[in-house]
Amino acid sequence: MPTASPSSLDSVVIGDQFTVTVDIIPATQFEIISSVTGVLTGTPLEPDISITSGSTSVTISGRHVNTFTDVFTYLEPGFSDLEATPSTATGRGNMPADKNLFNLNQDTRKSQTRTYVLTVNGSITLSVTQEVINPLEAMTSFMANYNYKAS
Repeated sequence: MPTASPSSLDSVVIGDQFTVTVDIIPATQFEIISSVTGVLTGTPLEPDISITSGSTSVTISGRHVNTFTDVFTYLEPGFSDLEATPSTATGRGNMPADKNLFNLNQDTRKSQTRTYVLTVNGSITLSVTQEVINPLEAMTSFMANYNYKAS
């Protein structure tokens, strides 16, 4: 059976851009690798992760934005919770811009392991993992750069 190299990707901080190529190494000199595809498994979905298939490798790139279940509560600009029903978004990638963001229930887990399943030659599956780190500074940066609109 072939193996993935690396089988464990370098850790990445939530929101940081990364690119890595995972090569498939044949088990013997006679084994031929002709196609490799991949998917990120589990929830939540990560819309900013791209996996590019190849003949002997895949390239995984993007940034994790929804791995942690931060819950944001917001209103449309110009409204308060006394006159309108607040909306919520779970995950940084799902928080719309230009809202009156007034509450955050932050996920304080330090890390989460995500798994990519690679399919080799259409029938062999291999797993590759990546730890996503959740430093408190990442949320501080998100909040500092959020386009807050009170009115």
